[in-house]
Amino acid sequence: MSELANQTLFSPSRLTHRISRLEKAGLVARHSSAEDGRGVYASLTPEGRQLHRRLAAAHVAGVRGYLLDALTAAEQKQLALLLIKVLDHLDVHPQPPL
Repeated sequence: MSELANQTLFSPSRLTHRISRLEKAGLVARHSSAEDGRGVYASLTPEGRQLHRRLAAAHVAGVRGYLLDALTAAEQKQLALLLIKVLDHLDVHPQPPL
């Protein structure tokens, strides 16, 4: 879970609270690590995967409609290059958890 907390920029306690809420809703299941009994993994349940597919489609449509459709093909390419630069910077300078 600590790896997931780092990737989501959540503090470990905040992530644990979020995962608990998702688990109660039947969207996530927790699993103990096979290598290290102290480690815990979270995975989407079938219901969680189904919800993710629906929300992802709506998210992609929203990004396309509000952001990408307003740009020309050349501007989209420029935006992609700029975002790659930002991501590279974040890999070198990770942000602290919120």
